[in-house]
Amino acid sequence: MILISIFLPIFIGASFTQLLWHDRLFFKRTLFLKLSISVGLGFGISSCIFFMWLVVFNQYNNGFIIVEVFLFVLLAALNILRKERNNSNAFLKSETEKNKDAPAIFFYIIFLLSFIFFIIITIKMPHGDWDAWAVWNMRARFLFRGGEYWKDGFSKILYWSNLDYPLLVPGLVARCWKFAGNGTALVPQAISMLFTFSTVCLLFSSISVIKGRIYGLLASTVLLGTSFFVLLGASQYADVPFSFFSLSVIALFFIKDIFPEDQFGLSVLIGLMSGLGAWTKNEGLLFLFFIVIARFAALGYLKNIKIYFKELIPFSLGFMPIFAIVIYFKTHIAPPLYLLREQHGFFPTFEKITSISRHAVILKGFIKHFTSFDLSITSPVYILIIFGVLCGIKIKKEHEINILTAVTALCLMLTSYYFIFLSTSRDLIWHMGTSLDRLLLQIWPAFIFIYFMIIENNGEPQGDSASGNIKK
Repeated sequence: MILISIFLPIFIGASFTQLLWHDRLFFKRTLFLKLSISVGLGFGISSCIFFMWLVVFNQYNNGFIIVEVFLFVLLAALNILRKERNNSNAFLKSETEKNKDAPAIFFYIIFLLSFIFFIIITIKMPHGDWDAWAVWNMRARFLFRGGEYWKDGFSKILYWSNLDYPLLVPGLVARCWKFAGNGTALVPQAISMLFTFSTVCLLFSSISVIKGRIYGLLASTVLLGTSFFVLLGASQYADVPFSFFSLSVIALFFIKDIFPEDQFGLSVLIGLMSGLGAWTKNEGLLFLFFIVIARFAALGYLKNIKIYFKELIPFSLGFMPIFAIVIYFKTHIAPPLYLLREQHGFFPTFEKITSISRHAVILKGFIKHFTSFDLSITSPVYILIIFGVLCGIKIKKEHEINILTAVTALCLMLTSYYFIFLSTSRDLIWHMGTSLDRLLLQIWPAFIFIYFMIIENNGEPQGDSASGNIKK
């Protein structure tokens, strides 16, 4: 039942992904990317359904299993009945790759070592680190064991437990426990493992489809080389799941340009992933808001604002149902955001914002953390810099809008993190020390993706998967 509880959402996510992105012509080339997306999408959908089931019926019963099975059967049937497409404007050029064995072997070694590292941490901390058992898994146990009193998990008595955090991870864990019939620690461990390595697979497969396999291998090796990424994943925190959704949103904008006949479905998929990011962390709400703003700015500046509003319709169809769930949770169940509750009025906040010493501390912390995740010369940041110097940097015209969208959104995220620390009522050093690494890691996979999108390949194809071009 544990296996069924975990793989049923993935099957739902795979069916939903294929329904929205129906490129039968290149199915083999995009299969791994679709499977990577399916993990987070399916988990997110199941978490939302589970939460709404609790809201409507005030407790769990076996009818929930029937609903999920029916949803999977319905999506699978729609995929089977959908007509084949006879032609496509997108094409993926076959490429002959030279010296591909060395990067692949190196990646497999790093992947294996990272997996072993993950297992060792999980054995050492079977219930995860502080936030896992004090926030995410504790909330899941209230949902699992609370029955009609599941809302007690948001009691003000537990004020220290960040009660306003969204419920994608706790809802998913509780749902799987219901399937399994017990609160085994294997469930959050398996979910964390799947989110962690699906993020790596998503980075590899998306870059492979767009630029080639070599670039996908190098990018995913850099991500695995960020040991804090694997550590945080094994700690069962929600920051890695959020990094999965932020990466998927950025990558799908590029994928959408390769498959113009699937523009509508892929825009819906981007909206879904944006909404699920908001259902994962509070920062996801910021990311959703910033993506909307960044896309407006990019299309308005480089193309035509009419295209933005045309794209906004399917995007809204994707994120609005999930956004409605988040708003309901925030307004009817969760207490106000703790950062707002702890503010002490306008003048104390203004004094913090205008404090030069606070600005200096925050800037120093950002520079230190962003350039040394691993606190050594082998930091992935230095590897990226060296790789960029050797290969060169170039922004291709067909990627300009998406790169501007992504860079704007990520810069806005960094700016919001900065002002959160600037205005925090908690001890600044403590607050930064306990959260800055995690905040930067939330957008780190997306940053790696963008970096490899602007790496120059000197006009030579490097991968065996795809070169993302649109047939004129």
